[in-house]
Amino acid sequence: MLLKALLRGEHDGILVPLPQYPLYSASIALYGGRLVGYHLDEDAGWGLSMKRLQASLDAARAEGVEVRAVVVINPGNPTGQCLREEHLQELVRFAHSNRLVILADEVYQENVYGGVPFTSCHKVVSTMGAPYSLNQELVSFHSVSKGTAGECGIRGGYMHLFNIEESVRAHLYKLASINLSPSVPGMVAMGCYVNPPRPGEASYEAHARERSSLLRSLQRRARAMSEAFNSIPGISCQPVDGAMYAFPRIEMPPRAVAQAARLGKSPDMLYCLELLEHAHIAATPGASFRQEDGTFHFRTTILPPEASFAGLVERFRRFHVDFMQRYAGAPAPLPHTAADSGSSLVAMAVMSKL
Repeated sequence: MLLKALLRGEHDGILVPLPQYPLYSASIALYGGRLVGYHLDEDAGWGLSMKRLQASLDAARAEGVEVRAVVVINPGNPTGQCLREEHLQELVRFAHSNRLVILADEVYQENVYGGVPFTSCHKVVSTMGAPYSLNQELVSFHSVSKGTAGECGIRGGYMHLFNIEESVRAHLYKLASINLSPSVPGMVAMGCYVNPPRPGEASYEAHARERSSLLRSLQRRARAMSEAFNSIPGISCQPVDGAMYAFPRIEMPPRAVAQAARLGKSPDMLYCLELLEHAHIAATPGASFRQEDGTFHFRTTILPPEASFAGLVERFRRFHVDFMQRYAGAPAPLPHTAADSGSSLVAMAVMSKL
């Protein structure tokens, strides 16, 4: 609804962090706008780089794009980082000086595992004082679908409007009223989520115990996942501070890059398809998230049950070692034949379905 309200045509743009959750590129395209990507700094734990953010804004404006808003995903998807409070303060100053609405995607705020703590953008704006707390426009998003309640099955959520004019709110309510048949289970879950059991109530102790147990388990799995990837030659992975994903980087052998080109695939798509075929492990290639050129990643979840975690990691390790050995050495020259063009079309069809 916010993107639909913000985007008036092809000359309007939205700043979105890269790697990005593909909902943004798809929705911005649907509403006829322009995605203006700004790359996160992988070497700084997928942190915000104000230089990259400013450079993306300047480049878009030079092309005649009117950038309307800046998206921040915290905790990150697919990158799994939590942004430090000082970085969020820099983002607020940037948005205010450039007259941008902040869209704070904070749906994974319940999934935080003891590294960098989660800090809401609303808290940051509110405590920075004037002029930011008085007129910086901010929309925050949260969801019952994540955390320990919905577990990615129940669908329900809300947005919080801060410093948004009343006339804009009225239009957003009109957009919301188009959805005449919202999901009743999602509404019930949302009600329970924003009004959890309180101390002294019958279900309080069971709720607190189950929630704490789930978060501790996710914390152990997040640490185990990133440590496992970092122990494998040719893979590096930033710590998973939050959300449900790891986004490791692969040092792709030149022969694998060449083979992917023959098949009309991105190298990390080739990697993920072979991972599925040989190890029966599903992952999403980094190319799907608009990763930085020249880098190769994949996104995987930290959700496998702890009891099967060690076996899953070992299966992945065996696949990776075999993959690197099979594609070791210098690449063969790329032929240019009609058959290759057909393969490219098939690969693109597969990628679109994935």
